[in-house]
Amino acid sequence: MKMNMKIAIAVSGTDVSGHFGSAEAFRIFTLEPSGQVTETEIIQGSGECGCRSGIATVLAEHGVEVLLAGSMGTGSYTLLRRNRIVVLRGCSGEATTVLRDFLDGRLSDQGSNCSVHGEDHGEGHVCNHHHK
Repeated sequence: MKMNMKIAIAVSGTDVSGHFGSAEAFRIFTLEPSGQVTETEIIQGSGECGCRSGIATVLAEHGVEVLLAGSMGTGSYTLLRRNRIVVLRGCSGEATTVLRDFLDGRLSDQGSNCSVHGEDHGEGHVCNHHHK
């Protein structure tokens, strides 16, 4: 590997957030050419619906190439992909363990989208999470 790679994880506390739009924060890790992983920064979540929060653009501006997350709506997923961020949904557990699983090639996108996400993005939307 010749360049650094940035990986973000949507978190609540120390665990992967169950829902992207509800994440308390986004931990950004840098994978250095040597293979060493360092946490470079934390971006606070806005508490807004992920597709309206602007977080996809913020993550892209920070150089994030991969996002590890729980479930998310299709709007958020589409915006992240438009920003050329690879998204792996369906992640759960402690964030640094999930990061290690990703680096060891043990994770793949589980397609965990919210199946019902109201057009008005109101408080009553229901998510059918697919937890491991």
